[in-house]
Amino acid sequence: MEMLREGMNHHDRIPHPMSDLLPTPVPVSGWVRHIVAHYGKLPPYVFFVPPVVPTTSRVFAKHGPGSIANAMRDSADFGIWGSRVVDMPASLHTTFCDVMWPLIQTTERGSGKARKRSCPERVVTMAEPLMYVSQRRILSTPIETWKKVLALLDDAKTKSANDELVKFAWHMLFGQAAVLQPRFMHTH
Repeated sequence: MEMLREGMNHHDRIPHPMSDLLPTPVPVSGWVRHIVAHYGKLPPYVFFVPPVVPTTSRVFAKHGPGSIANAMRDSADFGIWGSRVVDMPASLHTTFCDVMWPLIQTTERGSGKARKRSCPERVVTMAEPLMYVSQRRILSTPIETWKKVLALLDDAKTKSANDELVKFAWHMLFGQAAVLQPRFMHTH
């Protein structure tokens, strides 16, 4: 179990620049940096685990409700756990539509066609998310898009705000709907 946890926390060892304004690294920037660096050689599944998820979480159980094994049986491409469901604040909506929505539109939802829809009125994700994503889902977002997302996160002047935007867009960059379906969401 400890080896699995250590392997899943591999992102902690990915070096990435820090803003003097932030007391700790922003895991999302490390995760995006990992995707960009290994885009052509990703494993079949990538697990994104923030350090706040305890090793005793039911997510890491061999089987049973809320375990990775059960979730992967129900959905081979994507699963997400969090401490609670979170709606994007209305105060972020305009900026989200201006900054993140053009990037999200470059993703494919399995059909091979880029999305060209209006920005959603509502975005729902999980707080402190742990996710697994198939290689196919990650590669459905072009490398150029991932590089632009990384540039947003590396921008020291707006990093804090951009980090929040990316956290709300994270599941959509993997081809999920703006409002996550309950079958994909679990608590840890």
